[in-house]
Amino acid sequence: MGVKQCAECGENVDEAKAFCPSCGHAFVEEEKRAEPSNFEKLDGTMQFGQTMYNQMLSDMGLNLKASPPPKATVQSLKPVVESIKPIAAAPVTDPAAATVRMEPIPPTQEDPKSRRKLIIISLIAAFLLLLLVVAVLIALAIWWRFG
Repeated sequence: MGVKQCAECGENVDEAKAFCPSCGHAFVEEEKRAEPSNFEKLDGTMQFGQTMYNQMLSDMGLNLKASPPPKATVQSLKPVVESIKPIAAAPVTDPAAATVRMEPIPPTQEDPKSRRKLIIISLIAAFLLLLLVVAVLIALAIWWRFG
């Protein structure tokens, strides 16, 4: 195989290479298209199949085969201002006197099934932990004996 010199960096490169490994200069000419391909023309658009398009329209409550939808009517709504009442707060003159009163949360009734599940899961976890401890102890005993 022959060797050629890169025109950009001057490195000796094998003739079979299409690019210089040092600088990346291309040794082959790239073909240019006269006009963009169909794929390039569709760039920036989204193509839907007919089934997907119809599904999307039906999800929005639209149907192109049905009669035109009725004209939209504008309804004016009366604002509900009467039900909003401002909360009056007493002005705080001494910031140290302003304390937050915390009330305890009342206890909730526990479901017996969820308590049973919790106990079973706890027992399984304890058993697995015990197995892990036993396995570690056995491994240490073997290592101590033969190591």
